[in-house]
Amino acid sequence: MTLAEFARQFHRLLWERHSRPDEVQIFFVALLQPTMARAGVIFALLGLRVIVDVCDSINLLGTALSGHIGLQQTVRKMSSSLKMAPRRMHISYISERDAAADAGFDFGCKVAVVGPTAPRDILILANSSIGQIERFAISGDYRSEHTARGLRVVLKAWMRFHLERPEMLLHVYGQNVDILGEVKGAVLHGFAPELASIYEGRTAILVPNELQSGVPNKVVEAVAAQRPIVGHESLRELLDDASGFFGFEDEDSALAAIRAAADCELTREYPRLSYKRERE
Repeated sequence: MTLAEFARQFHRLLWERHSRPDEVQIFFVALLQPTMARAGVIFALLGLRVIVDVCDSINLLGTALSGHIGLQQTVRKMSSSLKMAPRRMHISYISERDAAADAGFDFGCKVAVVGPTAPRDILILANSSIGQIERFAISGDYRSEHTARGLRVVLKAWMRFHLERPEMLLHVYGQNVDILGEVKGAVLHGFAPELASIYEGRTAILVPNELQSGVPNKVVEAVAAQRPIVGHESLRELLDDASGFFGFEDEDSALAAIRAAADCELTREYPRLSYKRERE
C-alpha cells in the first residue's frame, strides 16, 4: 500500500468512525509487518475497533530467525509497536501455543486465538475414504531451510521402508522437487495443479517440519482432510487429539512411524488441532 492509498483509507475510516462507530471493525494482517502493526495501534488509539493479527508468536519467530539479522530487527519492531496498543484493541494468534509464548510481553489488550482453516476442496475430502492406507504424499518447497531439517531423515527412512513394501509409493508435490534427485519408491509430481490431489484417496501425509512458530499449512490441511500424519514429534504439541498421528525424531523412529501409518486404516479418528478461542 502506498502512502497516498493509506491516506485515502485513513480518511475514509475516520469518516465511517463518526457515521457508524459500532459497526466498523478493521483487521490488520501483521505477520512480520511492523508497519501494519503500528497502523493498527494508531487506528485503535483513534477509537476504532481493531484486530491486529500477528499470527505467529513474536518470541518463537525471534528464535526461529536467530540467524537472520534483518528479520530479527523486524521482530523487535513488531513487539515495540504492539506495546503501545490500547486495551480496546485485540491481538490475534493462530494457536494458543503462539499466544502463550508472547504472554510475557503483557501488551495490555485482549488476545484472541483464531485457529487456521483449510480451503473448501480440502474440507470436502473429510470422511471420503475408509480403509487401508494405499499411498503416502509429501509437499513443500524443497529448497526451504524450514523443510530441509527433517526432509533428509524422512526420505532416508522412506527408502528403507520401500525395500520392505515396494508396492507402496510416495507422491512428492511442491516446488523444486528436482533437487531431491532419485528417491526410490517416489513419484515426483512437482507443483500440484489442485491442492486436493495431494490428499485424495487413502493417503497418509509426511510432514518433516520441526515445530517453530505458527501451525504448518500441511498439518492444517491433513487434519481438515482427515488424513493420518507422519510428522516430527514436536508437532504433537499442536494436537488436541493425536489419534492418527505418528511421530518421529530420527531416521529409525521415522521408519517405525511410516510402518505404523502404512498398517493403519482410515477410520473416524484423526488428529485434531488444539486451540482456545479467546483469553484475556
